[in-house]
Amino acid sequence: MGYDGDDSVKMTFLNEDFLKDEYEESHSWRRPLLEAQRNVISAFCSCEWEGHTVRLSSGEFMNAVVAGKVGNPELVVMHGFGNGLAFWASNLEALTQSHRVFLLDWIGCAGSSRKHFQLGMSAEETENFFVEELRDCILQMKESSALGFPFQTPFSLLGHSLGGFLSCVFAETYPEMVKDLVLACPVGIPRTPMNKHPPAS
Repeated sequence: MGYDGDDSVKMTFLNEDFLKDEYEESHSWRRPLLEAQRNVISAFCSCEWEGHTVRLSSGEFMNAVVAGKVGNPELVVMHGFGNGLAFWASNLEALTQSHRVFLLDWIGCAGSSRKHFQLGMSAEETENFFVEELRDCILQMKESSALGFPFQTPFSLLGHSLGGFLSCVFAETYPEMVKDLVLACPVGIPRTPMNKHPPAS
């Protein structure tokens, strides 16, 4: 199944044609990445999943894999520095037992578009570089019918390493969009001192 005419989301099933229309030439670099993604996920996960390219209002796009039962609570899962969504391949099947799972590549990473990054940006500007595109991606998935199912907010958000830090920034910036926040080995977030933990019951 290829692009169905909706300008906001392009559906790309990874076991068929990878790229269509203008993506064929201008984004041909994605082909080996998507093939590797398919191979890694298929090696670790026997559940059904779909690959999607979500077009953003900025003209950029984010790579996504969706798995799990329609109607289950939404769980958006974000990778860390130097990784891609296939980092979660060995966890995907277990996560789908309770959630509709959305694995996403951060903008500028793996199968997502290479938005221009201006050197010299402040820490806050750098955070916004990633967080605002993630928000746009969520809104596009929520508003578009091309995914074939509704995306509901608030949703659960899981982030690993740098993705955990950025997920925390996202949740602080847009608390109305996040129901639960799970941080897996996040960077930049200090541990809670042992004397601050609540007593065991």
